Amino acid sequence: MEFDNQRPIWLQIVEHIRQGIIAGTWGEGEKLPSVREWALELQVNPNTMVKALAQLEREGLITTRRGAGKYVAADSRLLTERARDEAREVTDRYLSQMKQLGYTKEDIAALLRKKGISI
Repeated sequence: MEFDNQRPIWLQIVEHIRQGIIAGTWGEGEKLPSVREWALELQVNPNTMVKALAQLEREGLITTRRGAGKYVAADSRLLTERARDEAREVTDRYLSQMKQLGYTKEDIAALLRKKGISI
């Protein structure tokens, strides 16, 4: 994973793990790597990982089992809701950027149709 200098690293890690959970990289109830393992893999300070994982736990995407580690939450409704939220955010960012580039709704629709997406 490559980090950009514009946003805090812990937040980029949160987004990366959140997207992985939503996409099914880690399934419901699956054990996640330890803080130490993830910190080594991502080459970040363990405290950065603790902060990122704490945020994901606050969001309800992961849970901690005392003495056993961290696991993906087993609530599929929550994961579905998070996936929809993520899709809305991505769509909003896309539309905002396209408008900043001067594209109209019609231009955007035409570009999507060229990609085989009808709206």
